[in-house]
Amino acid sequence: MKKNDMDKSTYQDFIYLRAAIVRSIGLAWRDEDFEKEFKENPKKAMKEKFGYKFPFDLDFTVRKDNTKYNWTSATTGGWSGPNNVLSMKLPPKPERQEDVADALAAYNFDRLNFMSK
Repeated sequence: MKKNDMDKSTYQDFIYLRAAIVRSIGLAWRDEDFEKEFKENPKKAMKEKFGYKFPFDLDFTVRKDNTKYNWTSATTGGWSGPNNVLSMKLPPKPERQEDVADALAAYNFDRLNFMSK
């Protein structure tokens, strides 16, 4: 496999990860059972609900704290944790239902930027 082929594969993996995370957030906002599962074991929850198999050799956690929503770093899109761990805080559901789509799109655009240069 050529280096460029590996890069394309990795890029696609991250695109699919972004989609799985945004879908998971949207579902967690409307399904308390899924929210609990997603917080306890996000990889398993995404696989069972969406058929998404997490392709990276990383731990992926959703923080369970209820502290004020706060991203840890503008340069990492809010991802934090030790090496080989992706950790995210589930964003709060918008107060108005009509804002949900915009909030998910903004989250996808603004917060899932771990692929940025």
